[in-house]
Amino acid sequence: MKNRCIRIAVILTFAATCLTLFSCFHGSKAPLPATQEITIAKSSVGTNFSLHLNNDRFYIVYPALNALSLNFVDIVDSVNLMNAAGKPCSLVVRDTTYLDRISYTPEIDINFGRHLFLAGGSTRHILYTDLESEGNLVLKWLSRTDDDDAWRIDSLPGLRYPLIGRLGKGGEIQAVVAEDGALSLYILNKDRDLKRISTTVFPSGDFLAQGDISVVQQDDFWAFTAYDGSSNRLYWVHVKDNEIAAQAVYTAGKTHYSTIENGRLLILIFEPLESTITLLETKLIGDSALEQKSFDVIPVTLCEGTTSVFLASYEDRRFFLFNEQTADQEDKRSYQLSLLYPAAKGSQYRKVPLVTGDVDIERFRALQVGDCLYVLYLQDELRLLSLSLADISKED
Repeated sequence: MKNRCIRIAVILTFAATCLTLFSCFHGSKAPLPATQEITIAKSSVGTNFSLHLNNDRFYIVYPALNALSLNFVDIVDSVNLMNAAGKPCSLVVRDTTYLDRISYTPEIDINFGRHLFLAGGSTRHILYTDLESEGNLVLKWLSRTDDDDAWRIDSLPGLRYPLIGRLGKGGEIQAVVAEDGALSLYILNKDRDLKRISTTVFPSGDFLAQGDISVVQQDDFWAFTAYDGSSNRLYWVHVKDNEIAAQAVYTAGKTHYSTIENGRLLILIFEPLESTITLLETKLIGDSALEQKSFDVIPVTLCEGTTSVFLASYEDRRFFLFNEQTADQEDKRSYQLSLLYPAAKGSQYRKVPLVTGDVDIERFRALQVGDCLYVLYLQDELRLLSLSLADISKED
């Protein structure tokens, strides 16, 4: 593992300069795209919620504050609904299931409801933490197939909450766990046996994961980005051949999102000290290495109060999604979920508010499926918003 951050190459192109000048505090004359929304939960939802897609079916996992529980939501897929109703990118809740009480006390912390959702074929898995009593935090494993009548639940003593996980070819779970200031790779099989197979250490000597964990997975390629609160660095962590390799890449990134596009690694970051969203971009060599260990650093936009970011791509255009605080001339605060994107022609960028209100948008999670963008966000209620990026392109 490298002991220093990857060298940053700052590239201020004309397009990047235009993005920087497009402040979040100014309005846009761009037409509002057509959106659909459904309510997932009306109140008392914790911030550790997630949105997933597997075999054309959508799933949501969220913690309920009033019941101190973890809940599972099954959703009709967009393709079937579009064929039936002619409404692209729409979704309908099929079923909501109470999974398990996960805390003995209503005095919850930031870890309440933390979980991993994994799916392969007809089988679904959920790993989550359960505070059964004071000082007794237990990792549990739920699993279920389409043929099962109920979820199977098991406890995993001695294992801390995994940052990421994936299903192996034999049905086992591979999980990366932060423990003792390091990252360790575990194998968890169907008999619930634990096996640690590799560990990597960090220069700070005490890796402390904070904020977003963003997974990048394509076929056998498996990596993620995570922010280390001990060294105040964002790390790129790659898992290959049962080994973990980590490289520091930036000095901010508690709020970030990572993806791969055309062989390039893209990391979208909110920098609170600069009130700026920044895009890091570099080429991947083979299936792990970063080209010349450098990034192009592209300023995107100014904003405040951002807790979640997402990057979508459609027809060679990038769409930047983020929540933010805004203020009018009388300094009255409001909150919105904003979409920033380039116009079809020229270098102009447009910003449209997808959601506005006087209640804070605490965070969101997003998925892109084809031209459809799905956004699960918490603003008092937990709601699922969907829209077509193709429709935006038509408006241009």
